[in-house]
Amino acid sequence: MNINDNLPPGVSVNDLPGNELDEEDRIAQEKAIAVARSSDFRDRSDNRLSIREGRIVLHLNSEVERRHGGRHVGDFFARSRTFYKKENEKGIFRKFNAFGFCHAAIKLTDPAEIVVDYKGDRYTISRTMFEAVKKYLHFKDEGFELRVYIPLTDFKKGKK
Repeated sequence: MNINDNLPPGVSVNDLPGNELDEEDRIAQEKAIAVARSSDFRDRSDNRLSIREGRIVLHLNSEVERRHGGRHVGDFFARSRTFYKKENEKGIFRKFNAFGFCHAAIKLTDPAEIVVDYKGDRYTISRTMFEAVKKYLHFKDEGFELRVYIPLTDFKKGKK
């Protein structure tokens, strides 16, 4: 059992007293905090990925998306470098029985860990494992529309 299993999302062992970060981890954490505070990124199609106080929203350059104000694609907790999202039944890609992620959101936030809450369970995967097992599907393979999928079987499953 991992000690992080008992901590809420966004809190890691490094946040506890006596668990200081080494220089490399401290620099990565500072970069993550800077990105999570307030950032806007645009792709070639003028779609926008905005991060405000850790909330990641994708604004597609289409009339329908502009009216709805964007799509919430996840949250980023900079101190623990955790990407977090809640998923419902509609969010499962049935062909692979997998969770889908906005590739740009993962790439830009550079999380150490990815956490998904689904049906009362918490699914966790390290970034290293994420990179090893990810599958791309090119529904529209440019800009922020590129999606990456991770089968549920590759996640470590636990209770919330």
